[in-house]
Amino acid sequence: MQKVVFIALICLCFGLNVFAQAKIKVLKYEVPKYSPVAAAVGAKGEFIVAVKINKDGKVVLANAEKVHPLLRKQVEAATNKWLFNTDKNLEERETKIIFEYLIKVDKSKKNTDRPTDEKAKFKKPFRLIITRTNYPISY
Repeated sequence: MQKVVFIALICLCFGLNVFAQAKIKVLKYEVPKYSPVAAAVGAKGEFIVAVKINKDGKVVLANAEKVHPLLRKQVEAATNKWLFNTDKNLEERETKIIFEYLIKVDKSKKNTDRPTDEKAKFKKPFRLIITRTNYPISY
């Protein structure tokens, strides 16, 4: 009997956490810059930032848990400017945001001497994909 009650409590806690996560919505996001130094060393991949949000939907703390050292400041600074929906019932909410940095090389002949191109795409619920396209330089 105790096992059944314990399992039920765990399921309830998990269900409440999932419900709380579902209520968090991004209203505004800031795209972090892909620093030239980070791009030069090939800093890419998925980086996780833990975020604490106040009841007004403002970020009160952005802590990059897994991020390339050359991108840490840009990612945290941009995350601090994000805005989420309000929730007057909770003083503070938490979630994690995934920043995915990609580097592409365009080897087509028609794009030589074109400057580097950066694009960002937001995917719900909490993923931002930043793609940097490098073009070859003709001599």
